[in-house]
Amino acid sequence: MAADHSAATLQRFRAAGHRGRLSGEGVVSGLAGSRRQGRAVALDLRLAQGTIVEARFRAYGCPATIAAADLVCERSTGGTAAEALALPVAEIEAALALTPARRGCILVVQDALRVALAAPKQS
Repeated sequence: MAADHSAATLQRFRAAGHRGRLSGEGVVSGLAGSRRQGRAVALDLRLAQGTIVEARFRAYGCPATIAAADLVCERSTGGTAAEALALPVAEIEAALALTPARRGCILVVQDALRVALAAPKQS
């Protein structure tokens, strides 16, 4: 595993602090990818007054997928939907020292984010 993933990716993978589920008022959810394709990500976001106040994920896939999901949750928390959607792929790649071959890991996380933010707000 270590030969395929950077130290930054493995560190975030091992210590992912945003794993889990959210429920209740203001929570929206998005799912992207599939186990059949090798990676799937579910994101739960708690929105309050236009701000993402909490984010959690569940993921199936390689360490890069899980690390990317954790990083997107971290960087999205405290920002608006527009700010979360504008988070550049290159920024995530750089933070995790991912190769271009791992870009699909980030894209599935971004797809889950888009689905969640397009979902009707739960109350």
